[in-house]
Amino acid sequence: MDIDAGGTVRVNRFFSPQFSADKAMLKKGRGTSEILVNPESDVVIVKWVDNNAVILASNFIGVDTEDTAKRWDKTKKKYIEIKRPQVVKRYNHGMGGVDLLDQNIANYRISIRTRKWPIRMICHAIDATTSIKF
Repeated sequence: MDIDAGGTVRVNRFFSPQFSADKAMLKKGRGTSEILVNPESDVVIVKWVDNNAVILASNFIGVDTEDTAKRWDKTKKKYIEIKRPQVVKRYNHGMGGVDLLDQNIANYRISIRTRKWPIRMICHAIDATTSIKF
């Protein structure tokens, strides 16, 4: 059974891949990216700079073509186009629904205070199912 997954990672938690420092990548400009591939597990790790550096990992997108994204530039006071890896595009597309669900859950949360994780998971599942708007 294959599970496709992709998202942001905190690399300082488990391992330290050999990416350039954030300051060095910020000097190169927005749209700069570096890619590491693990051929054994087919995991791709991408470090991309927009306003800040972000690290994403995926096991199903891989190294695909880059497209362009419009971003607001404060210094030029206009929109500019920057390069964006495919994994970032897919991540941003999928995060819209997650953010909306989190926002709705925050508005209509069950107010049970307990430290027992099974009850908290059940309450979260109820919150998620009742906060979906069709």
